[in-house]
Amino acid sequence: MSFSQPQEDYALNPHQRPQLVKATTPGTQDHFFFRLRYLSQQLQTEDLPLTNQVIEEARALIQAAENSNVVHDTEQLEQLKTQFALLSYPVKPDILLKHLDHDPGVLQASADRALDMDEGESSAESSSDGVDKLPTSLDQSIVKTEQLTDKMLDKIHTSFYSAEIPSDAWPNLMAQPRMESILDSLDLDQLRALFRNIDVKYSSKSLEIVNKADSSQFDKVVVKVILRLFKAKKIDFSERCAQFQHLTRSQLAMIVKQLPEVKSNEGYVALMERRIVPEAFPLQEEAAYQAWLDKMLAFVDELPPKFNRDKLNVYLMSLEHDLKRGIMDKKKFLR
Repeated sequence: MSFSQPQEDYALNPHQRPQLVKATTPGTQDHFFFRLRYLSQQLQTEDLPLTNQVIEEARALIQAAENSNVVHDTEQLEQLKTQFALLSYPVKPDILLKHLDHDPGVLQASADRALDMDEGESSAESSSDGVDKLPTSLDQSIVKTEQLTDKMLDKIHTSFYSAEIPSDAWPNLMAQPRMESILDSLDLDQLRALFRNIDVKYSSKSLEIVNKADSSQFDKVVVKVILRLFKAKKIDFSERCAQFQHLTRSQLAMIVKQLPEVKSNEGYVALMERRIVPEAFPLQEEAAYQAWLDKMLAFVDELPPKFNRDKLNVYLMSLEHDLKRGIMDKKKFLR
């Protein structure tokens, strides 16, 4: 990345920055960027107190830069916008919360975004400018999980078609009592559209990230949504739907417990069958294969007559395995 002479002077001469900012031509890209960067640094080093007036000054500069036709480095402008959203939080939290709607990744902001983005500053300059004492990430304590959760739920309730929810947030959202009432209030077409955006897969890592969401409540709500849509014939388990592919065995078991007739659905049976798999890399392959056959036999025995062909295939595999071991199971043969 190349630097112009004014940019280089600004980066390498921290004590001359006030004069350099004044020397810029109003209405130019350098004018907007130098003023915003200098204002940001003053707030970070606490040379300038954080007040509503300062925040409004920064917002006015950003808006003027966005509306001008001279600012071409939109990436740098967006970085500055993120900086001021973070810096403004103690006085005006709505600025950051609104910014999170468009960029949830801002919570991962690090020094290269939250502080000065100049690549040319030396370590000596950083020390003299006080930058080395600045935090390198957003203090999570100032962004309350409850506020962010409520904001996401409000977004789903009012405009779920345009709601962009981070995948790891879904377990936490689905565990909220409000979420169940929001889903109940949607009509079937709205619920179907939202269901296709719900990330139903989760892991211990994602639950840790979202503050250990209640996975039992997550399962309950997911199953409730699926059953409501299935009974209304708005979805079918045979659809090529990512949400179905990530359903767990416990969720599928909850579905059949509440709706036993789902065993006659070919799509549902296929989903259950794919979740009965042999042990990976077993120490005793023979025992692992036998355990898998036993699970498959127990599974197909509960299926209705329409799946007799599938039952026959499993029975034949089991009988063939028995014969290889010199076992003749007459009862199994006469099933």
